Amino acid sequence: RRCLATTTIGLWPRLSKGKGKIHVLSCMQESSRNVDTQALSQPGSIAPLPITKATLKTSGAEFDPSAIFIATENHGNKPICEKGKVRLFQFAEWIFSSNSSKVVIAGGHSLYFRNFFRSFLPHKSEHPAKKAKIKNGGAVAFTFCRGKLGDQTLYLVEEKSLTPIYLGFDI
Repeated sequence: RRCLATTTIGLWPRLSKGKGKIHVLSCMQESSRNVDTQALSQPGSIAPLPITKATLKTSGAEFDPSAIFIATENHGNKPICEKGKVRLFQFAEWIFSSNSSKVVIAGGHSLYFRNFFRSFLPHKSEHPAKKAKIKNGGAVAFTFCRGKLGDQTLYLVEEKSLTPIYLGFDI
């Protein structure tokens, strides 16, 4: 819920003008097993966001979750024994298969994205993104590629494209 609230508030200038919606994806659920990483929403819905509503109300904004969120791909809690890497690859596939835009703005937990970079930066890469988490509220940009090798699908973050936009990494 915190991640969804932060993403909504951070993207509010775009969202309030009707520029896009937030897709709530189960495959982006944090990879830890801690109690605070469990989904609070039921499949196909979002958890209540009272702080988001109150924050946006102080700026005179009308917060209507049904106009902002697409929760059809929220399948509820992650399976207990599922490895986080499975969801990383599901998200990678969603980027290219289920999404019609060439630009994706993704909000998520810093641990999720550190694991994402560990999985999709080149193996020999020593980029700080493999060791350090993105700072809370931070943003980075990068080019993400998909290719085929025989019948295997491969994904890659272009290392030279990985650029901190705001706050960067917690080095």
